[in-house]
Amino acid sequence: MIKKFKNFISEKISVLDVDKPSVASTANQLNDIESQIKEFNMKKVDLENIYKLSTNEKDLVSKLSARKFINPVSSKSQMEFSNPLLGKYSRVCDLKKQITDLEKEQSETDKSIKDKESEIGPNPTMKDSLMDDIKGKKTDIDNIKRRLQELKTEADRLERLTMIELQGMQKEIQSGTREVRQDRSQT
Repeated sequence: MIKKFKNFISEKISVLDVDKPSVASTANQLNDIESQIKEFNMKKVDLENIYKLSTNEKDLVSKLSARKFINPVSSKSQMEFSNPLLGKYSRVCDLKKQITDLEKEQSETDKSIKDKESEIGPNPTMKDSLMDDIKGKKTDIDNIKRRLQELKTEADRLERLTMIELQGMQKEIQSGTREVRQDRSQT
């Protein structure tokens, strides 16, 4: 659908001197929506990469500001995206970053469990202590798996909602363009 839409939006709806104020306003709104969609399509991958590669909150805010996604701010909670669609998609990127971090933590915990299991053989006197550590780490793994599932479900939901909004914006441009053309043909 997006590829077909790219062909559709290849030209802006110009505002003509003879347009009624309502038609001119509609044309300007459609052009704004078109710009947001184009920017989303162009910058979506860049936004994903910024989130993937950021090392901490300060780094993230700095990179988003440097690439003009947001105005300079001091914390993540103050971020306001210039493109609302990219702002919504940033929540998906943030959740995906959390998922990646949790998967890394899960891998490290799995490795720690294996290391402790291998220590039991040469250290039979520490078996009880090591088994308690393993049990605690397995509980940690279960909690991580539960949290991962929650994050994946929420990321999928938000991504679907963002794509539904994108499609709604595309339909709005199509119907608005028809209206403008019909109104112009009547004058």
